[in-house]
Amino acid sequence: MGKIGKIMSVFLAVVMMFSAGVYSVGAESEHAAQNTSTGDTYDSLKAAVEEASEGDTIKVLSDTEVNDYIEIRRNVTVEATGKTVVGAQFWYFTNTAELTLIGGTYNGNGTALNLVWTPSLVKPSSYSGKLSKYQNANSGTIVTLNGLTVKKYVGDSDCIGAVYLFGKATGVLSDCTFVNNTTSGTDGDGLKGSDVYTGSSTTVTVTGCSLGGSIFVSGGSAQLTAENSAIDSLEVHNNSESTDISVINSTIHKVRLAGGNKDKQITFDSSSDVATPLGFEFRDNGDGTKTVVFDSNPLNRLRMLASAVYDDNSFGLNVDYLSGSLLGAQKKNAVEGAAKTSIDGAQETGNDIRFIAVLDKELIDRASDYGFVLAKVSNTSKTTENSNLDALDISGGNGQKAISALGSYNNVCGNSAYGDPFDASTDYKYITCAVNGVDSGKVAARFYVTIDGKTYYAKYAKDNYEGGYTGMVAGMSDLVNE
Repeated sequence: MGKIGKIMSVFLAVVMMFSAGVYSVGAESEHAAQNTSTGDTYDSLKAAVEEASEGDTIKVLSDTEVNDYIEIRRNVTVEATGKTVVGAQFWYFTNTAELTLIGGTYNGNGTALNLVWTPSLVKPSSYSGKLSKYQNANSGTIVTLNGLTVKKYVGDSDCIGAVYLFGKATGVLSDCTFVNNTTSGTDGDGLKGSDVYTGSSTTVTVTGCSLGGSIFVSGGSAQLTAENSAIDSLEVHNNSESTDISVINSTIHKVRLAGGNKDKQITFDSSSDVATPLGFEFRDNGDGTKTVVFDSNPLNRLRMLASAVYDDNSFGLNVDYLSGSLLGAQKKNAVEGAAKTSIDGAQETGNDIRFIAVLDKELIDRASDYGFVLAKVSNTSKTTENSNLDALDISGGNGQKAISALGSYNNVCGNSAYGDPFDASTDYKYITCAVNGVDSGKVAARFYVTIDGKTYYAKYAKDNYEGGYTGMVAGMSDLVNE
């Protein structure tokens, strides 16, 4: 009996040791972070970073949430590969430190202002109100982000952008993805920098990144290099002779320039797919580069290549889309039972022409009016090529008539979202105008847009704009059915 009791005691001890071992592993996994330089573990990422010594590396051990800003006072690295950190905000309390973030998903959760904020708080105990009163030049600030996903940060007028690089800070971003970041702050011209906001003396490189929002460059002597990246919007304010922007093998869906020297040229390598900014156009330099140069007509910027038309190119056109252009005309089919809209009831017989234009949603939102200028052409020898279309303007002085299409709807491409000027789900809209009762004659048409009291006329897309036509002439015999 005693022998059996001893055996049971030994067995129980082994079980207890095994259980203790399992419990120890479980407790370690519950820690938020570990300082790999010291081996110390922490229940919060904030404590791990703020208690780190110069040059230490902090490893995030589990998905964690941070409900306060994390003070950056010395060089530190945070490695969070495979983990999600919610609400983290790394705020600089010095201008001579390097913060390196490696891997992981940083989720602002719709409440955190920004992931990194570099204007140092030199008086943190008295922090209140505008943060700008605590800013300095940040000449020794370096921010390195490698392999991060950054989402749902909501900057404001003081904390602009998910990553805010101030003064002379240096930013190095590689293989990062920014998505669903917003900001209520702007620079006065509507520019935001929701993903990355860079000051006028910063040096920033973006390599292999995807920015679903915008990157803002505050002109001055700012230096930006974007390579092998996709950026939804590049915003440049106060462009100057000292501003240096280099875009290499990248895609930029929108470029916006405001303030400063708008005539200052910005050059991109020809391997990049860059949309021209409002009021500018591209010039091919013949040396592997292209330059954005000033163009007074905001309709003339390239919105997208024909191959990238989002509505599956319902019209079968092999033309690029400018921000505003007259795409062409088609016969409008007879509508059985339709009310008569001309003397001979042409809408019932099908002797109608429909003119179709395309207009950038951004310009629709800015325009006080847009539509078509139309004129009858009785001389059937007149064509687009031999007519003085520039004489057709909205003044009506040459017998032409301006037809406003402001706020009008259509379903011409089969998807009503592309014909609804108030629907924000598409970046461009089709604008249409029907001329009923066209028989043996022809009609001349131009597309116009009025912005800030000035009226602009669109190019006609014939031959992919090579002819430089600002309108078109069409008769029933020139067209095909819709």
